[in-house]
Amino acid sequence: MCSSDLPEGQLLNSWEGSGSVFALAVSPDSRLLAVACGTAGGGAAFRSGERGRIEVYDLDSRKLRWTQGAHSTAALAVAFSPNGKEIASVGNGNALILWDAYTGQQRRTIPLEGDKHTAVLYLPKGDTIVTTEEERKVAFWNLQTGKRVRQDRKSTRLNSS
Repeated sequence: MCSSDLPEGQLLNSWEGSGSVFALAVSPDSRLLAVACGTAGGGAAFRSGERGRIEVYDLDSRKLRWTQGAHSTAALAVAFSPNGKEIASVGNGNALILWDAYTGQQRRTIPLEGDKHTAVLYLPKGDTIVTTEEERKVAFWNLQTGKRVRQDRKSTRLNSS
């Protein structure tokens, strides 16, 4: 993984870790970088008990601030809340996990349906999260109640790649 200065095009930093990086998110104040990572497809790492991880880096110091095990074999998506104080993650496994962005403490786990959730985002007010599932389901979750408030099944692809 590397970061670069876009106007200058210079490599600012690079670092290596174990497993694959699936998603990145930058905090609203541009001070933290959240990384969703893990082992693609399970395999030997899954059998040995390795889980997906959420890693958070301080972009000023370029140092790892915290890392936590999350999801079964891979954390596939991360998002910062609009105020930057919380991170949401989804991945392999049936949970939406909410983390304290600065300490890495797990704040809450919301059970999800299905096994592989590929995207997560906060709506602008910060009281609702949207998740997607591999089966093209889009669900809206109320963070006060932890309940799904709406689900849509789309017949078209969410990502056209």
